[in-house]
Amino acid sequence: MFKILRWDSSKDIAELAAFLIENKLFIGSTDTVLGLMCKVSASSKSLIDNVKIRSGKPYVILVDSMQKVSKICVINSKLRSFLAACWPGPVTVILPVNKDVPDWMKEIGTVAIRIPDHKGLRHILSDLPFGLYSTSANISGEPVPRCFDEVAQQIKDACVCYIDDESGCKDMPSTIIDCSQDSFQVVRPGAYPIERLQELYDRASD
Repeated sequence: MFKILRWDSSKDIAELAAFLIENKLFIGSTDTVLGLMCKVSASSKSLIDNVKIRSGKPYVILVDSMQKVSKICVINSKLRSFLAACWPGPVTVILPVNKDVPDWMKEIGTVAIRIPDHKGLRHILSDLPFGLYSTSANISGEPVPRCFDEVAQQIKDACVCYIDDESGCKDMPSTIIDCSQDSFQVVRPGAYPIERLQELYDRASD
């Protein structure tokens, strides 16, 4: 049975954690747009691909700490300094994948990763070794829903719950930048101002 849960309820977060152990999909409010999410695992990407009717594209990985970023990605001191200045926040960074992660995470050699500025998400992420896959809660090519009521029934039917908070949905996705080649390249403008990111990157020390 589909459930409506709250990020500010410890009981609800515990129920969500139990769903994630079973590798279930869920819809949740975030610090950016409404998300379709699932535990990062060998099988979960195909679950989201099937629901969104897409393939061949990676999904953002959400984690709760720089320690986990370092576990998943190759990151130098300059990038660590830069990311510490803009995370938690709506900035997704493409980085080289660490050679020590499981083989199923190495498919394209890079990962898109971020630490969200969302207390409930970081709570649930603290217990997940590789975090959550996250993507907008829409069928590929269709408009991104601004609220739960706009989510396609096909998406809802594939999920076990919707978890929300009082801040509601945001209209802007995260800003995506590519730092996988020791440089700063904008992939998609979003909620975090590009000019501010460039300033923080230029100021970061090696």
